Amino acid sequence: TLAGCGLLGLTPYLYLVRAGEEPGRGAWGDTTTLAGLMSHVLRRDYGTWRLFSGADQTPQGWATLLRGVSLYFANLPAETLFIGPVLAVIGIWSLLRNPRTRVSAVGLFGAWGVCVT
Repeated sequence: TLAGCGLLGLTPYLYLVRAGEEPGRGAWGDTTTLAGLMSHVLRRDYGTWRLFSGADQTPQGWATLLRGVSLYFANLPAETLFIGPVLAVIGIWSLLRNPRTRVSAVGLFGAWGVCVT
């Protein structure tokens, strides 16, 4: 059942195949082929530490990273209907107050930080 749940979590990628058929609906790239879909899933155009493809030749560095993270936080409340930050704080607080789950809280916060950057 755990493997099934993992596969179920990947189903949003099925939308990318459809989104790639209509140009102009986001920057998905060519997701109509298996190679194009894998390129998108593996972030070949972006890399782990880049928020965008860099097509405008903007230099990548700490200033760009900090600007991107600040824009992320500025847009976060509106994109999550203002409840996302509240739920995140409640979740992290509840994990941190229990000594057994403190390590999980730090790990989740670190993983989230990698995803944001």
